[in-house]
Amino acid sequence: MFGGLLINRCVTYNPPDYALTKVYDKFQNEIYCDNSTNLCSPGQVCVNYKNPDFGVSSFDNFLKAVLSVFIIITMEGWTTLMYYIRRATGTYAYDIYFYLTVIIGTFFILNLMVAV
Repeated sequence: MFGGLLINRCVTYNPPDYALTKVYDKFQNEIYCDNSTNLCSPGQVCVNYKNPDFGVSSFDNFLKAVLSVFIIITMEGWTTLMYYIRRATGTYAYDIYFYLTVIIGTFFILNLMVAV
């Protein structure tokens, strides 16, 4: 569902060596984009960049998705991951996934595993 969302960023090419410079918004957050729509400002381009948090915060493959869900159900840093997804999609609709994962995963499934 979230695979590949966090890897694309808006960047600018700086002459003369054309190095990549990430673009930030007014709150100093990275601007995520989609290669198909290219929501970057004029003079910027959407490129594949590294996933946030040294590649840990992503849903690109099964193991990283399991790790991200584990981060969510342990309630340690799950809001940061939710904000990444919110900035990448541009909508609050996917917050429901994170809230339900916290409620169901933390309060039911994790407690069942600890109790057994």
